[in-house]
Amino acid sequence: MRTFIKNLSLAGALALAFSAATPAEAFSVAVQPLHPHTAKTSLVGVAGACRNPDVDARIASAFFEMPAIAAGQGATGTSGVAIELSSTGTLVSEYVIQSSGNPNLDRAALLSARMSRFAPEVTNCAAVGGSYLYTVTF
Repeated sequence: MRTFIKNLSLAGALALAFSAATPAEAFSVAVQPLHPHTAKTSLVGVAGACRNPDVDARIASAFFEMPAIAAGQGATGTSGVAIELSSTGTLVSEYVIQSSGNPNLDRAALLSARMSRFAPEVTNCAAVGGSYLYTVTF
């Protein structure tokens, strides 16, 4: 009986470890302009020459958490989230515009957008806000 309990505990621990761990390759995030050339300019004081006058908006730090229920289902897909960034890179709004077909993955994509940090687009040495497509591939 002890051997059975020990094997059951080991099997449970392994199952928990594999279900909780999501490999880094299991997801990707990307951001691109949703409507090119619609960014709003915010004048930023620049001392001296600007080193990089034009820089695309980017993800400064990405947050990702695979929902346990979706992982248990073996769900995969791509969710597209429309995000609005201010000229400081702060998230102003977000909503799903391309569903993965799984509501758990779509909610995880929204949470990822909310919890990630962004660097704003820079145009002619001025930080600008705008609309972007935040894509999460599970």
